[in-house]
Amino acid sequence: MADTYIAPGETVVYGEYCREQMRDEVLPLLEECAGIVGLCIARQKEADEKMAAVLARVPAPVVDGTDPVEETRDFIQRFAGYVSSIKGHPVPLSVFFGRDVPSKVARRRALKLVATMKVLSEKLTANAAKMPGSSLWLEELEELRPRLDAYERSQRAQRTAVVDVRPELAEARDAWLEVYAVNKHAIESVLMLAKKTHLMDVIFDDLAEVQRTRRPADDVTGGDVDGEDLVGNGEDSEDVTGGGS
Repeated sequence: MADTYIAPGETVVYGEYCREQMRDEVLPLLEECAGIVGLCIARQKEADEKMAAVLARVPAPVVDGTDPVEETRDFIQRFAGYVSSIKGHPVPLSVFFGRDVPSKVARRRALKLVATMKVLSEKLTANAAKMPGSSLWLEELEELRPRLDAYERSQRAQRTAVVDVRPELAEARDAWLEVYAVNKHAIESVLMLAKKTHLMDVIFDDLAEVQRTRRPADDVTGGDVDGEDLVGNGEDSEDVTGGGS
């Protein structure tokens, strides 16, 4: 089943991501199933576009200056290039990104980027002596982190306002979730035939996250309680890089 706490604004992020993963990871597996996989991609694209049309009518969070999410995505990709370029590779990329591809990590939503930047800061600090020029990267990283944190908090506040004042958004979200859930069942069947069911949480980002089975009684807006996000994010600040998720 789809995670019932995926926020309206996160639907298109999940949708675009799973479409790309279905295309890259599932479509090549079984030629006989190409039609059903193609149908899933097309249906998801249609659902994403309908959801995006509704979201376009909702005011976006106000951000002063440049967009910290885009800056963070750019930083992650440049940083990965820096790590790979150091002679002798004294610190492998896996120290910072685990098994994840940096370009895909960089495209995660704001909450996961916050967690990723925390890990990069810790790992870079611990390995600075092995990495020439690391102080400049750490300086840029620490300047960016608080702006990204503030943006992510504003996103959550904006999501709360959206749920409160726009019931039609909830209706559109439900329709999107239905398509997303059906695609999960269809793709899982294909993966079972291909003996690749372990790819489910690679394709559907929410499956790799810890989910709540119910919403706490005092949470009526999809915000967070005791610092833990409840809107389909499922991770706290200790999550590493949103890997596979």
